[in-house]
Amino acid sequence: MKLPFAKIAKKPTFALSGNSELTILAEVISKPGFLEPELKILSSTEGAPGNEVTLHRLLSSVSARKGTVSVALPLYLFKTITVSMPVMLEEAVGKAIPYHLAKALDKPLQDFIYDWQITRRQKDHLEITAYLFPAKVFNTMRSELARKQLELKYLEPDVFAAFSYLTLSGKLSGRETALCSLVWPDHSSHAIYENGQLKLVRSVEGKPPKSPFSLDEEEKTLDKPLPEAEPVDSTESAEADEDPFLVEDDSILSDFLLAPRGGRAPAPAPPVFEQIPNADEFSAENDEDNFSTETFPVEKDHTWPEYINSLGLEMIRTRDYFSSILKGSELNKVFIGGATTFFDNMGEITRSTINAELAPLTEAAGTEECPDLIRAICIGTAAR
Repeated sequence: MKLPFAKIAKKPTFALSGNSELTILAEVISKPGFLEPELKILSSTEGAPGNEVTLHRLLSSVSARKGTVSVALPLYLFKTITVSMPVMLEEAVGKAIPYHLAKALDKPLQDFIYDWQITRRQKDHLEITAYLFPAKVFNTMRSELARKQLELKYLEPDVFAAFSYLTLSGKLSGRETALCSLVWPDHSSHAIYENGQLKLVRSVEGKPPKSPFSLDEEEKTLDKPLPEAEPVDSTESAEADEDPFLVEDDSILSDFLLAPRGGRAPAPAPPVFEQIPNADEFSAENDEDNFSTETFPVEKDHTWPEYINSLGLEMIRTRDYFSSILKGSELNKVFIGGATTFFDNMGEITRSTINAELAPLTEAAGTEECPDLIRAICIGTAAR
C-alpha cells in the first residue's frame, strides 16, 4: 500500500471493518467537491469480523451487488516475523523466504497468507519482515463476500486505513511526521508516519475499566505522574526488541500469498502487519497458544485515570523508540481515534510529555451502529 492516496475509486467500493464486538459493511460513495466521501452503512452486527457466523449474519440482510471490498482490521490480528538472510537479489529473497518462515513458525506455513519486505540492509545480511494472517479466516471472509458478488480486493491493518483517512481528509501531508493511536475495546494500535511511509507500528493489549467513564474528585485532574517509560538504549538493535515493530514503507496484501504445499511461494507484493490469533478463530478469548501481545502495566481492576495514563505511556514509548532506535525526525502531529470520551484528558498528557497538540482522527460524530473510529477506518481503507 502506498500513502497517500489521491482519490476514491469511481466504481462501487465497499468497506468491511470492526473490532472484537462489532462488524460493519458499508458502501463508500465519493462526492464531487468534497474531500471526504459518504459512508452508507449496509449492515452491522455484533461479533468479530473473522467469525463465520458473524459474517453470515452481517451479509444475510444485504442484497447481491457487484463491487470490490477493502477490509481493515485491528492491528493485533496480524503477526510479524523478522528473519536475517545473506545478502542476495530481491528476486531471490522471494524464493528463500518460505524456508525461513517455516523454521520460525510453530504451525505449517500453509496455514497463513503472507507477504514480506526488506526492512534493513546490512553489509553482510538482510533483515526481512514477513506479515502473516490466518488463511482460514481470510478464505472464510472471501467466500462469504463472494456469495453477494463482492470481491475481497484489499486487506490491511487499521493504522494504514487511519493514515489513508488523514491524508484524504487533508489533515496530513506526505512530508510530515505524525503519530496516530487507535483505541479499541481490548487493544490499542500505535503507528508513526514519516515522509509518506509507516516507519513504526505496534499493538498493545489493554481493556478500559468496566465501570462507566468517571474521574473521581481526587483523580479528575489526572495529576498523578505517568509511570516512567523504560529508557531506550540507542545502541540496541531493532531485532533485539521484543515488540514486533514495522520499520519500512508499503503495507498491503494487494496480492494475497498462500504458500503452496510442496512448492514455492509466488513473488511478493508489498506487505501487511501484526499479531494474530490462531488460524481457527479471530476471538482473543481462545488465544492461549497465540502470539504474544504487549499488555498495559496496570492492575486488573484499574481506574479510568490509570487506563488513560497507560495509553499515554504507550504513545510515549512509541515516540521514544522511533526517535532513539530508528533515528526518526521530530513529530509534527499527534492523532488519536476511539477516545472521544476522554480526548481532553489525553490532550493534557501529550502536551506535557510529547510536546505536541493532540488532534482527533475524525471530528465526525459516531453512532451506536457505527462508532466514529470504525467510520474513519472504513473510509480510509476504501480510498484507493
